[in-house]
Amino acid sequence: MEGTMGKHEQWVGPSFLTTGPPGVGKSVLARRLSWRTGLPLISGDQEIVKACKVKRLSEVSSLPNFTEIEGEIIAQTVENLTGPRIIDGGGSVYKVKQMPFIAERCIILYLTAPDEDIIAQIERRIERNGDDGGIDMEGCATYEELFAKRRPEYEKWKNFTIPIINGDRKGAADLFAERLRILRLVPRLKH
Repeated sequence: MEGTMGKHEQWVGPSFLTTGPPGVGKSVLARRLSWRTGLPLISGDQEIVKACKVKRLSEVSSLPNFTEIEGEIIAQTVENLTGPRIIDGGGSVYKVKQMPFIAERCIILYLTAPDEDIIAQIERRIERNGDDGGIDMEGCATYEELFAKRRPEYEKWKNFTIPIINGDRKGAADLFAERLRILRLVPRLKH
């Protein structure tokens, strides 16, 4: 999937969807990739809040059917794209119903990090926000169990894996942005 420059130097290329476990750094990486590539950012969380007419994601993230809601809204967002974007897509990749449609239209970026790093990030977020983190445990007793349950679906749909090493999400985004430029999937990068 190689992009081209269209009329008036408007980039005509693929959109990118970040996926991975809660706390891995999808939002940070997506924001940095958006800035580096100049592609507009769409926050999956903000799209969900807007579609569900709530003030905070935590108001709906604990619903039993949240993953279905999330997947439907991300698929709808992808369907309505008017050009290449960076989409902070959340956990929608593990809901197979929408994935064939999304995978046809986006390059799927799977973020991964050691479980203990992700768990530490989740615990910091819970402490900072004073809530339960809004994570659907899907009947799993531990985060490790949840990550192991989801990992095969993330692996199945990914186009690229982006490892987050020592929590350096911005560094991972910068390295990956350069890779996209070399592959001609984005036209130029900001430094």
